[in-house]
Amino acid sequence: MKFNYDIQLDLHGYKVEDAMRKVRAICCGRHGRSVMIIHGKGDGKLRKAIRDYLATNESIKGFELGEDWNIPGGDGVTIIYT
Repeated sequence: MKFNYDIQLDLHGYKVEDAMRKVRAICCGRHGRSVMIIHGKGDGKLRKAIRDYLATNESIKGFELGEDWNIPGGDGVTIIYT
């Protein structure tokens, strides 16, 4: 299955604080688009921070977990809808 998205945001190597700044900017400024966030697997701190933020952010329409949709990258990827 090919998963379509409008924008790709690769956060490999970012510290949580720096990555979250980019995620917040994307969530606030790109309405009507889908964004593939590549946060990697690592120790899971970045993935958890991003997904916790998305779960409580009312400005986004929703998000999909890479592992739930068999997206290449699995749990190292999250798709958001703004």
